[in-house]
Amino acid sequence: MANAKVMEALARNPYLERTEILKGLQRVFSDAQQPELLSQALGFVVNGLVDRNLKHQIEGAADIADELKREGVSRIPQIVDANWIERAKAYLEPLDVFDAKKRGTLKDAEEQGWNLANFDQPNLWAHDGFVLAANNPKIVSAATQYLGVMPTIQLMASWWSISGRPDATRAQFYHHDFHGCRFVKFFIYLTDCGSEDGPHIFVRKTHNWRYVGEKLKALSKASPDTTQVHREAIMKKLKMRGGHRLADADIENVFADEIDAITGNAGDGFMEDTAGFHKGQLPETGNRLVFQVLYTQTDTLKDARIQQARPEILDVVMEKYGEIFTREQVLYMNRLAISPEKR
Repeated sequence: MANAKVMEALARNPYLERTEILKGLQRVFSDAQQPELLSQALGFVVNGLVDRNLKHQIEGAADIADELKREGVSRIPQIVDANWIERAKAYLEPLDVFDAKKRGTLKDAEEQGWNLANFDQPNLWAHDGFVLAANNPKIVSAATQYLGVMPTIQLMASWWSISGRPDATRAQFYHHDFHGCRFVKFFIYLTDCGSEDGPHIFVRKTHNWRYVGEKLKALSKASPDTTQVHREAIMKKLKMRGGHRLADADIENVFADEIDAITGNAGDGFMEDTAGFHKGQLPETGNRLVFQVLYTQTDTLKDARIQQARPEILDVVMEKYGEIFTREQVLYMNRLAISPEKR
């Protein structure tokens, strides 16, 4: 009943544009205790803006979406080929990198002891290979089925994780992301990534906060003394998000059976709801290069965006995938890069 009332109110409001409703919902309910209700409300608005149905069904996309719903992560072997990897790495090689307030070359990062070396997002949007990977129909279809709407490509990122560092930093500790009420990420390894090369680690099923609560409750009954500190740390992290750092032991003592180190070859990908606990393992021997795309239900209003419009993205994507997407769908998905002044 409550859901129906929300939908009716959104539909009959004559004073607000639907895009303004999206912004309002994001701001007011950013910490909503009922994310399913908010997700349905956002979905109602977004599906009124753009049709989520592709021209053709994409084989394998439903399986990815189903696994995401169950486990929070789904592996996608060899989502790009060796030629794509070679071109992407050649494009990135001469570009400057940054970490926090530091900038320089990859050589500078290696010599000066950086843990991470990030590429600027506008450079990623300027490369057709990255744009087409972000618009890959199998990935977009899986994201659409998972989110319930045609997704917004909120951002792209790519970075080196550099080996031989004594201590982890920031995202190399367990954490969980927040990009609105529902979102999903797509990753591609651009280098081979074994167990010593800094694999991405995800704690399966922790994207479902009900599961997390049930697990903590069960542990509190089974071994209240030995797990109390870890339970408290995890609950504090859920409330404070980035304001509290989790130790590996906090996760390992509670979710030992769910920890999944995602190794793979260059070209392998995976999709993940990073609302679940995860981290990038500190590499021991080899450097790791990864590319990432964030898909959201709508603009999060908080994530960094490129400032210079790239309208040619529409033609790039339609030339490759015009038999799958409509122009309206491509414009909508990529609008934050095609027309970054419009939210």
